[in-house]
Amino acid sequence: MCASMLSIIIMVLTGTLLTHLGWINESAKDFLIKVTVRLALPALMFKNVITDFTRQDILSMRFNLVVPAISITATMIAGIILAKLMKIERWKKGLFVSMFFNSNTIFVGLPMNVALNGESSIPFVMLYYMVSTCLFWTLGVYFISSDSKTQPHKLLGLSTLKNVCSVPLVSFILALIWLMSGLKMPDVFLDILTYFGNMTTPLSMLFIGSCIYSLSIKDIQLSRPVLGVLTGRFVAAPVLTMLVMYILPINASIGRVFLIQSAMPVMTNTAILARTYNCDEEYAAVMTVMTTILCVIVVPIYCFIFDHIW
Repeated sequence: MCASMLSIIIMVLTGTLLTHLGWINESAKDFLIKVTVRLALPALMFKNVITDFTRQDILSMRFNLVVPAISITATMIAGIILAKLMKIERWKKGLFVSMFFNSNTIFVGLPMNVALNGESSIPFVMLYYMVSTCLFWTLGVYFISSDSKTQPHKLLGLSTLKNVCSVPLVSFILALIWLMSGLKMPDVFLDILTYFGNMTTPLSMLFIGSCIYSLSIKDIQLSRPVLGVLTGRFVAAPVLTMLVMYILPINASIGRVFLIQSAMPVMTNTAILARTYNCDEEYAAVMTVMTTILCVIVVPIYCFIFDHIW
């Protein structure tokens, strides 16, 4: 694990250096996100599913959906309760709850799991992601929009369905269909998927490094709303996940993947949605960057704890 974390830290620091040199600017950051989420991640998932798993493996995984479903829901309830106890301001309460229980399970979570647990972790990352993305684009967006007086959000609708059906999720579903069909993928296409998929982790870590560089000291204010979200992302979510895994025992390697996913930073889309619904965009942006930085420190600690408990 130490070697894997060192690799991650070096790639993150490289992103910070490249941003300092001016190689990575705002448009370059947008490019990194688009290439990673719409090309590299889908290619990595598709290739991994059809080459490393059998139909029986996939069918047996469906029972593992229970753990993320219960743990994320429990974290959401904890966020609602804490928002009341901490008396979070009315215009921040929805954002607070959404950031408290939703994590960046795909853009940061998948590359970090691949770096720490290998490519065999990808299907289990996707199980967590399926639950997470459905809850984010329904209840998560609903909470965010509740802070807006001008643009109420419908809990269910065509826009919700469109957002849930993201490119990585569609790629995962298509990979499952291909695997179940028993068809063989030509080697040339496997090579293409491998080349594109191998870009996932470095591009993601470069983006994180760029985010770190863009956060100034004056942006870091440990107010109640900030401390509350940090508690949700790095205390409540991982602890509740471990508690659920203790009550509903699962394979240790799968549990390690779920734990890492639960300790991921705030969803990148949160700041975009805050702007869309005319909410506190700055609060969302700062929390996204802060939690992204801290997850690089927190995740190894939880991995160490998990390895000594399970």
